[in-house]
Amino acid sequence: MTDKKEDAEAPRLIFPATLAADAENGATHVRINIKERKDGKFVDVAILHLNYPIGFVVTDSGNYGSGDFGAGAAGFNAVMQGLGIRSGDSSKITQQDVLSQSDNISEILSAIPGVDIVNKGARIQALGQGVAQNPFTYVTYEGQQLRSFTMDFKMISESPEEAKTIRDIIDVVRKYSMPESTGTLSIQYPAFFEIEFYRGEDPNPFMPKIFQCHLTSLGTTYNATSNIFHADGAPLETDMSLSFQERKSLTRGDLYELEGDVGTDTADLVLDTENIATEDNTTTSPTE
Repeated sequence: MTDKKEDAEAPRLIFPATLAADAENGATHVRINIKERKDGKFVDVAILHLNYPIGFVVTDSGNYGSGDFGAGAAGFNAVMQGLGIRSGDSSKITQQDVLSQSDNISEILSAIPGVDIVNKGARIQALGQGVAQNPFTYVTYEGQQLRSFTMDFKMISESPEEAKTIRDIIDVVRKYSMPESTGTLSIQYPAFFEIEFYRGEDPNPFMPKIFQCHLTSLGTTYNATSNIFHADGAPLETDMSLSFQERKSLTRGDLYELEGDVGTDTADLVLDTENIATEDNTTTSPTE
């Protein structure tokens, strides 16, 4: 198991002890690189190599709202369509359209003396015919949510040495999840974490890409299924739960290269029309 050139001097913590040899034979593992700002630069302060977390989930979500296009804008669009300037689904103004706009028409005519009775009559007529104003509501996109996810690791030590490695891993993660005091009134941001999934010595293309993260929560459970300790008092079993949040909301370019060699190329998506289920729920084989 080798590390990148810039990581050569960063301390490495590997669990289990056999993981390095297993990785050379193609075993899967996750690499967590902890980076901290020092003297204006981000440097590697520790690198962890662990087995894949249990039941890892990544959720991509966008923020969506709604906005009313408005009858006024829709009506203007209809007029422009009638003049042949704009195209649309419909440019015909019906009697129901006029009834539904009685409130808007009333507002426009409110300054004219003597029209109040007419306006009330128009509203009553619209109500009686069950006609309401169409607000022309559309979905609005308001940006991506920051992705958050949790990694759960179960670490069972087979020797006192492995138990000490588990302790060191937890201490390092806890240390760099906290800020550092930089003065009486100031603190420095905690370190951030770079997470990569590997198969052997190469990144695993089947696992998700993770942007730089901050660790928002660390949870540890000791001897969850047993009450056994090593001779020096170290617990046999330790569960570590890490909750991360990416440093920024993402765009496509943050995760996928523009050249299209990462992720699915839509040009390769071909519809297999020869094996589509027919209307009677049977499948047609190319050999039939």
